[in-house]
Order: sequence, then structure tokens, then C-alpha cells
Amino acid sequence: MKTRRTFIFSTLGVLLAPVCVEGGTGSLHGNEPRAWDEGGYFLIVAQVKEVAAVSGDKSRGNYKATLIPYATLAGVFDPGEDSSLEVTFTCGVPRPISIKAVPKKGAIVLAVLGGKDWVTDDDCSFMPDRSALVTIDGMADKRVIETIRKLRLGRHPPEADIPMEFPKESGDRVKPTPPAK
Repeated sequence: MKTRRTFIFSTLGVLLAPVCVEGGTGSLHGNEPRAWDEGGYFLIVAQVKEVAAVSGDKSRGNYKATLIPYATLAGVFDPGEDSSLEVTFTCGVPRPISIKAVPKKGAIVLAVLGGKDWVTDDDCSFMPDRSALVTIDGMADKRVIETIRKLRLGRHPPEADIPMEFPKESGDRVKPTPPAK
């Protein structure tokens, strides 16, 4: 019996070891204690102003980009304080990581940053395609709401029930002041 158990555990170890060594990235679920505190991660909506391979070497998968932050969805970051962020990220090479595609110049993105200067390569379970950098169609993209819902579900399950799309404009806008008589 002991020999069979030893064989099973050693076989599992041999089979799983390459996955652990190959991956090399962590997982971010959004509900980790203190993950979104000062000095931790933050999730933003931003526009890509510039993007280029580091030292012109695309084969290594290292890129730098200038992001114009529009909004913070999680974490401690004030987009009004920083008009742009110079960030680096790795895309798919030389090892499998969460970022699968390099966004184009002008694209609107959801980005999980670890500090103000790098996009994490962690597997982000709350993000679309589990990627730390995703091109979206703007703030009204359903993936923005879904990302917020997944973060709420992980952090505060009873409060996760939010509408799956932005409300349509209605008559509750500020009305212009009538002219004085």
C-alpha cells in the first residue's frame, strides 16, 4: 500500500512540475488581503498613447507603453493626478503569461498594474480571458461591468448583484436653468 501511494504521489509530482516551472506567473483573484491597498495592484481603464517593443526586440515579448488613465475600477490610484503612465509588460513570449496580444496605439484597455510602471503578467481570474491587459470598446463595453461584478463577487458576494449594462440615459439629467425674466 505504501509503495502504491509513493508511486502515485511521485508520478503526480513529475507530471505537475513542468506546469509549475513553465508558467512562472502567479494568480490574482481580486480577493487577496491587501491586494488593492496602497502600493499594491490597481485596475484602470486607459487609452494606449504609444506602444513599442523594448529595444526593438519583439521576439523576447517585452514592451513599453504610454497609457492615459481615465478611471480606476479597483485599487488606490488617482487618474486625475497622473496624466500618463509609462509602463512595461510582457506579451506571451518567452513563457506563457496572461497577456496574449499587444494593444494597438489608440486602443482603450483594461489594465491591472502592479505599481505605476508595469502591467502584471499574473493570471487575473476576474479579467476577460484572465488577461491583465485587455482591449475593450470603451467604458460601456459589457466586459467592464462583468469585471466589476467578478471583483465584487470575490470580495463581497452579497453585493455582487449589479446590472449587466450601464443604465440608459433618462430624464434625471441636470436640466438647464430657465432664463431670468
